[in-house]
Parts: sequence; C-alpha cells; structure tokens
Amino acid sequence: MWDEIFYDQLPYIFQSPYQFGPLDLNEPEFYKMRKIIIDNKLDRIRQMDSSELKIFFDTEYEKHKNLHNPIVNWDN
Repeated sequence: MWDEIFYDQLPYIFQSPYQFGPLDLNEPEFYKMRKIIIDNKLDRIRQMDSSELKIFFDTEYEKHKNLHNPIVNWDN
C-alpha cells in the first residue's frame, strides 16, 4: 500500500519534500481520503493468483526498500 499511503495528489497532505510521511497518517480521515485507490488496490490483489502475488510483492519491496518512512523499519 506504499503508493496509497504516500499518495501525493491530495491537497495539503504533503507540504514539503522533506516530510517524513503524510500529515494525515494517524487521522481518522486517512482511509476516507484514499478509499477509492485503496479499494482498487485491494481488488487487484484479490484477483491475483499466488505467482502473481509473489511477483507483485517482490516488485513492490524492491521499488521501496530502504526509503525513509514512518511505517517500516528496514533493519528488521
């Protein structure tokens, strides 16, 4: 859900390129503001078979690994 969490097309969520994460990350409106894109991602994932899931998750991991963020501790 990296792209959905760090979705930068919402107004005022990212105000600086040095921000650690979206300003609404711990707010009740977080899901509501991203509902369509989150639900679309979940629908895509539901339709994948096990080999597609593996490729998808491997690709997502490689694309985002070691990026500084408030969610994942890459050292674990």
